[in-house]
Amino acid sequence: MEEKTNFSKLLEKMPQDLTKLEAARWLYIELGKRFRYNMNVFYISEEKLGEIYNEDINIDEDILNENICKPINIIYLELLKRIGVDGELKTLSGQYKYNHVGAVLTLVDGLQIYTDLTVDLYCIQKSLRTNNFGYSSPEGEYDILSRRELKKIDDKIGYTFKGLYMNDFIDLVAKEMQNDDTIRKYLLRSFKNGEPTNIVSDKFEFLLKQIPFEQMGYVEARNFLIYLIQTIFKPEEKSHIEQYDLYREKEDPNAGRDFLNCIIIDENNEKQYYIQSNGKEIRKLDREKMEKLFESGWRNKNKNLIMQEER
Repeated sequence: MEEKTNFSKLLEKMPQDLTKLEAARWLYIELGKRFRYNMNVFYISEEKLGEIYNEDINIDEDILNENICKPINIIYLELLKRIGVDGELKTLSGQYKYNHVGAVLTLVDGLQIYTDLTVDLYCIQKSLRTNNFGYSSPEGEYDILSRRELKKIDDKIGYTFKGLYMNDFIDLVAKEMQNDDTIRKYLLRSFKNGEPTNIVSDKFEFLLKQIPFEQMGYVEARNFLIYLIQTIFKPEEKSHIEQYDLYREKEDPNAGRDFLNCIIIDENNEKQYYIQSNGKEIRKLDREKMEKLFESGWRNKNKNLIMQEER
């Protein structure tokens, strides 16, 4: 069953000692924890897309957590209006019938900032620094918040952990993972007779034990996985890792597709398979189970490459 939320009830949980800017940030974070991006925006009919894009939003009713940019930002703006913050939708890209939108907020002191909650969802769900709350603007016409100013707000509203973002922890892990002594300490099975064997897959599995993926949507988990791989692994290690997107048509032709994240680590002439579905943890599959996935209707145009064994 599709998850829904009455977003107006968030206002009941909002701390009372916040400035308008801090309250806008608090709502941005709280919404970001709950929304998932609906990837089917690219695979449904234009008519169906129009229904979702132009849906009448009542924030006092239950609304789908899996959604797209315009409804997400309308909900944000409606909540802001109730706490006295003005804002409006802002078209950010494309010259299409249904363009990507964000929001422009105008604070009581005249501060005007640009936000794009949709692309910050994965950051918020993993307590990373966000990139699109007062950080930049399409044409430079809005105010930009410094990292220092934003961190001060995040410390106050409890988004950081003891003053640290998840980026800080990941950077520390990345540094440790470059050290052979650390690798030997935490990933002993990667070494055989003193020589490294499955370093890449062991590093990846070590990360999965430290970082939960449950409750993340397909798009958010995909973005976070790519961020982790780019940050943690050495260039030569990244050459052994591939990310693929698997899909399966839903029974209702108007409903679009289901999606799976698929990570393949090709190391020492052996492939390790990992998959993640919407809202679930990452699972490791053997080759036989991967074959059964394709037999049960999952697809990718690179199936032969995915399943090909090294010689």
